[in-house]
Amino acid sequence: MQENLHGLIDKLRFYALKFERQTFIGIGANLGDRIENCTRALDIINSVPGCSVSACSRWYETEPIGMESSNWFINGVACVDTELVPQEFMQLLLETEKRLGRVRSGSQDRTVDLDLLYYQGVVLGYEDDVLREDHEYYLLKKEKMLVVPHPAVPVRRFVLAPWSEIAPDLCVQPWGRTVSQMLDALEEDSSVVRLFNAGHELHHTAVV
Repeated sequence: MQENLHGLIDKLRFYALKFERQTFIGIGANLGDRIENCTRALDIINSVPGCSVSACSRWYETEPIGMESSNWFINGVACVDTELVPQEFMQLLLETEKRLGRVRSGSQDRTVDLDLLYYQGVVLGYEDDVLREDHEYYLLKKEKMLVVPHPAVPVRRFVLAPWSEIAPDLCVQPWGRTVSQMLDALEEDSSVVRLFNAGHELHHTAVV
């Protein structure tokens, strides 16, 4: 009886995830036509059954961080409503990168870079002892394991600045702070992120 109950609970959890969930993805590129690459990535994701790009920030130009390159990035954040479970959605992002010529091999220039920042109602890969104020990336990252939300969210202005345009009041666990609160906690650094005038056609759509 108890075994059957556990099986039923597992099935309910699975089907619950199959309902449409709100996700946010980070988009970046520092090779080729950067804006075109980012826009094509969104178009590919939007064309997949069960996925709909509902909002996108304006584009930002960002100095490379943690890599040796003179090629600045274009960065933005998009909201994607999806019926895919987190692992399926992450696989879609990886396949989209590959389709657009991305080769994941260390800190190299990228035709496109897609990060799963947030998946509604899901926290994966975190432990109590890593929830520190400095949010050091290496403490949160688990090798070859999906980590949601993205562990570097609280320290990346190039993520939080565009994200705050479309979802400033979204509270992100496990930190328990809104996107705008995390952005406000960062020190100003105008040499890292600059607003880039061009934007995706969806950037005026606000997430409510």
